[in-house]
Amino acid sequence: MIYEYLTNFSKASLAIWLVALLTTSVFRFLFPHYLIKRSSFEPVLFLTILMACLQICWELLIGSMFGDNSLKELVAALWYLGFALSDWVLLFVVFWVLKRFSLASCYCTDTILISYAVMGLMQLIRYCDRYILELNSFGFFYKNGIPAINCIITIVVIWQAISICHGLLKSTKEVS
Repeated sequence: MIYEYLTNFSKASLAIWLVALLTTSVFRFLFPHYLIKRSSFEPVLFLTILMACLQICWELLIGSMFGDNSLKELVAALWYLGFALSDWVLLFVVFWVLKRFSLASCYCTDTILISYAVMGLMQLIRYCDRYILELNSFGFFYKNGIPAINCIITIVVIWQAISICHGLLKSTKEVS
């Protein structure tokens, strides 16, 4: 039951992330005078949404190959290693963007970075557990961990979006 709840919430996460990005971007556009420092929230959330969309395409591509038993090991390697690689590519791109544009990191950015690092590591551990060591002992953690991490990211994104919008609205009322 918990797994189904986490999975369904995890699937809705992408839409929630997109709404948060659009909302905070509109608020920042409407109230540009009240920005004290440039935040990493919107660029990092945009990159995260982009990566999630690419991962959905990867999932559809690789998922269509799961039925062919002759490709079982190749499909497993592409699945786990592909997701691990994409998670870590996101980390490096975000670090580059933060440095290149001198953006201040925030709690939400740190949470996203840590979450994607953990998810990439979980992909590798699960691949080793299932196909190299053939133990299959990490399945429960993998099955529930990835959706749970996406739920955590979503909660933090919602909190950050509300904080940004509230702060911008509060700044406009203090000046008026």
